[in-house]
Amino acid sequence: DYVLRLQLRHMGRGNSGVLLRMTGPDKVWPRSIEAQGQFHSMGDIWNIDEFPMKVDPDRTRGRHTVKLHPTNEKDVGGWNEYEIYLNKGDLRIYVNGLLQNVGTDCWHTPGKICLQSEGSPTEFRNIILLPIKN
Repeated sequence: DYVLRLQLRHMGRGNSGVLLRMTGPDKVWPRSIEAQGQFHSMGDIWNIDEFPMKVDPDRTRGRHTVKLHPTNEKDVGGWNEYEIYLNKGDLRIYVNGLLQNVGTDCWHTPGKICLQSEGSPTEFRNIILLPIKN
């Protein structure tokens, strides 16, 4: 259970993300929750490999749950703040201080945190992981 804070910026209109509670074999798209980092899609959630969790069905198509509000990202080259709370089964994703997505009943299992980038360079900095005391 933790709060993950980081900054990321896109150097082009590529794709990136933060995989949470990654479990199972090391493979492309391991079982996890992805806090989407794709340009203009930060705050979306991707459920990868049927990770057990609940999201708003009205904003979900298949494995993809769109964010709550219009994009509030900075343009290419600007630094964005990502703050992700994952406490037991509750997930909250903030982009530049605005709550953009929530999940509940997330599988409470230990797992890795993975940073992902494809299509064009994405830079990450100021990565801080803080435990949540329950």
